[in-house]
Amino acid sequence: MEYNAIKITTQKAEEILFDVFKIKGTATSLPGEIDFNFRIKVDNSEGYILKISRPNEDENYLDFQQKLLQYVAENGEDLIAPKVVNEKEGKAIATIKDDFGNHRKVRLLTWISGRVWSSVNPQLNNLRFSLGKQCGLLTASLKGFNHKKATREFVWDVAQSLWTKEHIHLFSDEKKNLSPIFKMNLKQKKQRMML
Repeated sequence: MEYNAIKITTQKAEEILFDVFKIKGTATSLPGEIDFNFRIKVDNSEGYILKISRPNEDENYLDFQQKLLQYVAENGEDLIAPKVVNEKEGKAIATIKDDFGNHRKVRLLTWISGRVWSSVNPQLNNLRFSLGKQCGLLTASLKGFNHKKATREFVWDVAQSLWTKEHIHLFSDEKKNLSPIFKMNLKQKKQRMML
């Protein structure tokens, strides 16, 4: 499907926000791999992030994301994480029809202010400690969480990085050295295959 036929403008995002959530705000586009994402600024509020899917996105995968955030909200004491905002009828995921007749899924999360880790300089020990603490709290809050989409093939997952071995020929001899994580994953996979 052509990109311009599925793209969502900031003006359209603001309309969808009001129609679905009864919230008036100013939208700014954000990057996203799958969804069309918008930062929503609202007076006297940190704001929101509006997520509008591509047409016919797998609702089970979106449900997984929403349920995960809801689980974290219920179990994540002292954890800084976005919260799910239900639409006007109380659902965590709304369905709309876009201007081209495509069905889209719409979600709204609370905005968490901050900076991207890679843009922080210097990265002092107290900041690293804070990041580690939040990661630990997140891990603890997810204990017991399960969803049918929680186990899936995901190319960005380091634990599933063995697919990259098929492409090692694309690199020079110097760059073919495997990282320790890759070697460890390869060893673990071989051990599992022998069981």
